[in-house]
Amino acid sequence: MANISVNEIRSRAHYFQEIQGEVISMLLEKIKEESSPDGNMDIVSAYANHVRIIREDMHSSGPSSDHLVAATTDMGWEDDSRTMTSTDGLRSIEVEVSQGMINQNLLTLTDAKKQRLVRDGEQFQITLPDGTNFETELCQPGNKLRERGIIRQFYADNEVNDGDRISLKETKRGHWTLSPKETPEEKESSINLLRSVV
Repeated sequence: MANISVNEIRSRAHYFQEIQGEVISMLLEKIKEESSPDGNMDIVSAYANHVRIIREDMHSSGPSSDHLVAATTDMGWEDDSRTMTSTDGLRSIEVEVSQGMINQNLLTLTDAKKQRLVRDGEQFQITLPDGTNFETELCQPGNKLRERGIIRQFYADNEVNDGDRISLKETKRGHWTLSPKETPEEKESSINLLRSVV
């Protein structure tokens, strides 16, 4: 605690309150959706309970994130350690590429969208390892980036195969770098190392 200033504490507390407010708003929307005659009243009751507890946390002297986690889990958010947001709000997304994505020249961001890190229609300015810059957007169906030609070239240039991971990192708001988690040279080195052991 000695290394955290009072301003940082206030800033973090304010940020936490904003998250609480956003989660409550989402819960209330879910309650509206389920409040129809054919809705699930058990779900409505569970969501309403989350709203009550989070509101109590907001008015207490020691709010906890436990109920935020429980509420977002109940709403179907998936915990994916491959997506994250840094302390300065910049996002980092890791995607496991499937053979289907390679065959169709797709880069899909389904996990990141589920975690509300990206949204439909969001604009991306992306820089590739070779310096190529391009603009694209997240579109439906499929939670995919609209640009496919450059994605195809990226997969080919970096020898991306089924099961490989690639990294999409935000350098400033709306500006990203896209790179393989392992370069072709690193991949070849790993293969050679395995061959020497076997």
